[in-house]
Amino acid sequence: MRCLGRIVCGAKTTALAAGLGLLCALLASGCDRLIGLTGFRVAREQAQAVAQSCEHHADCDDPNAGFCVRETQRCVALESADCTEISGAVEADNALILGAMVAFGGPQAGVNRARLRSMQLAVNELNALGGVPLSGEPSRPLVLVACDESSEAERAAKHLTDTLHVPAIIGPTGSQTSLDVTTRVTIPAKTLTLSPTALAESLAELRDDDMSWLMVPSDTQRGPLLIHEISEVEAALRKQRKREPKLSVVLQEDALGAGTRAALVDLKWNDVPLSTASNLGLNAKLANYDPTQSSHQDLVDELNQFAPDLIVLAAGNSVVKDVIEPLEAAWSSDAAPEYLLIDAAKGADLLQLAAAAPALEKRVRGTGVSPSPASEAVYRSFVVDYESHHPGDTQASSAGVGTSYDAVYALAFAMVAGGGAASGVIARGLRALYTDDKEPLAIGPTNTLAAFRALQEDQAIAVQGTFSALAWDERGAIWAATLEVWCVDGEGDAVTYRSSGLTAELPSQAVHGENKLCPVLGNDVTSEADAGAPQMPTQPSDAGAAKPMDMDATTPPKLPDAGMPKDPTGPMRPGMMRPMTPKPIPCGTANCQRDQREYCCIEAILGEGGASQSKFRCAVAQSACVATLSCSSDNECDPGQICCIDSMRRSQCRAASSCGRDLHLACNSPDDCAPGEFCCATGNDANTLRPTMCSRQCGSGYPGVACIAEDDCPAPTECRQSWPLPSMGMCFYPERTPEGP
Repeated sequence: MRCLGRIVCGAKTTALAAGLGLLCALLASGCDRLIGLTGFRVAREQAQAVAQSCEHHADCDDPNAGFCVRETQRCVALESADCTEISGAVEADNALILGAMVAFGGPQAGVNRARLRSMQLAVNELNALGGVPLSGEPSRPLVLVACDESSEAERAAKHLTDTLHVPAIIGPTGSQTSLDVTTRVTIPAKTLTLSPTALAESLAELRDDDMSWLMVPSDTQRGPLLIHEISEVEAALRKQRKREPKLSVVLQEDALGAGTRAALVDLKWNDVPLSTASNLGLNAKLANYDPTQSSHQDLVDELNQFAPDLIVLAAGNSVVKDVIEPLEAAWSSDAAPEYLLIDAAKGADLLQLAAAAPALEKRVRGTGVSPSPASEAVYRSFVVDYESHHPGDTQASSAGVGTSYDAVYALAFAMVAGGGAASGVIARGLRALYTDDKEPLAIGPTNTLAAFRALQEDQAIAVQGTFSALAWDERGAIWAATLEVWCVDGEGDAVTYRSSGLTAELPSQAVHGENKLCPVLGNDVTSEADAGAPQMPTQPSDAGAAKPMDMDATTPPKLPDAGMPKDPTGPMRPGMMRPMTPKPIPCGTANCQRDQREYCCIEAILGEGGASQSKFRCAVAQSACVATLSCSSDNECDPGQICCIDSMRRSQCRAASSCGRDLHLACNSPDDCAPGEFCCATGNDANTLRPTMCSRQCGSGYPGVACIAEDDCPAPTECRQSWPLPSMGMCFYPERTPEGP
């Protein structure tokens, strides 16, 4: 029969072969070995899969397809040619499968192994707690099936979606791979993806039925800090090298590079836009980098000939060996270049190169993600947890390792919040993981059962991950995070990555701290004061701005109704205030359509003119907003409600008792207060929402008087533009001369 089968199946033109096609598809094992019969083999395997229904793993007769998928009641093989890393409760009949996609090979293999280990750690911790308690059924332990995305990413994804029917995939890791897999496989299959590392803004903009989610800020969100650092280095280079410096921007030829190019659209070089004729081709050049090419000598030669003072590399880890290392060896100009990279380039290769070439170490810095202040303790706990399970593995602090751990917990919490394991349920559940009126729960085994219990009781929770709160906007992009400038530090026993101390907070993009660790110029042999870094004026009057109310001995006598002590925020920055009449917020619930969920979006604080020149619009999307105001004072709220501002710079009307630890925005101008009262505001912190209150005297906690016109201020103070939001102006004393006010 086997011999007949081979003859029949091997014949392509005989009537016998045509008449017995079905028989060929069902024959035992002879036909599938013949050349050209892949289709028959697939048909036979599909027929067997359809026939293998099950309720338990024991029902599966084929040892190569011995896992019973609970959702489909079909026997499958967990492994495939691409998906070979299986972990978790594989013996449990009610196990719930999650997918993971990382690159097992290539230059990112080391850090991707750490990312996978962090996912496996989270799966094991959840299983040790009993699994995921879904509504109406016993808790379900997890199985993680990890696939290699470095060769046949779409084929690997189809094994997860079509064969295993996973509800969610953690990954892929690369931006371009994520874009390819989501558009071609997971979105059509209606399978949710949650990438711990992809950062292309295009992923957030996909029409995906809420199926594509990001765990880290996109390249567009990172753009302002990258531009800030480029500008800082440019100023230092100009001062040190006594000429107009030259810039090269090297962009990876994929979604990552395209997103970074778009994020740099507002970049200026030598005080003019990058794209102007006086820059592009003369003092600035763009170059493409294709990591799939076998040789990059042309790019290295081009950079060496152009001899840029600063090279910005928006590419992955492979760019270190492909470009930086050979360029350093071939460099023929006097002054070596400064390098500015992104998180994707952080890895062991860069540290090894810096260790071998100490002169390079001081010329490398980058921008990336850092644990937010609220996440620092969570992050430290995770690193200790990871290293205790993997002694000697020092990759826990590498990019994407902590967020890979977070992703597993996020999916587990989302399933409990939604009460099920379907992709759409998980998508809804992810948005239930943040509320601004609850104490944050740190990700990890300690708080998991409490979080599960609260979610099962339909209580709101706030989950704090290793890098940020688990809060997403309506596009699936992470809403709050902290960015940093990092560098390579060779001080001490080993070369490692360190934070400079300069950070920017999303969504406001407000810069905090200062660069204490990473030098502005690695080649700088002058003092820090000569490095070209902006210098703060020692006195507010140096900036040519009005001086704030100052209650020291040189000020006029205290005004009877003002009662304001010395401003605690210190000297104003240059250009912080201008002699102009401030303007109140042009939108809020007063002008935006509440029935359409619109609120006031403050898109930017522009230039030195402060909030009166800001971009405002009524919007429903949060992605580009410094602040999102559903109310700007209590007067815009219903009776019995007050206007509260949460830590993510969003305001909304709430019952007074539910404002909790959030800030209270009682007023926005004197018009919101009773006759004889001032609208008192705190501080002058850039881009930050500040509490306000109506009072006859602004006490020590509220030192500033908000104003929108000159007659709002007690004489002799004047209404000047200021930075606190949402108050659009504050009362300041006129500028004083040495002879007096």
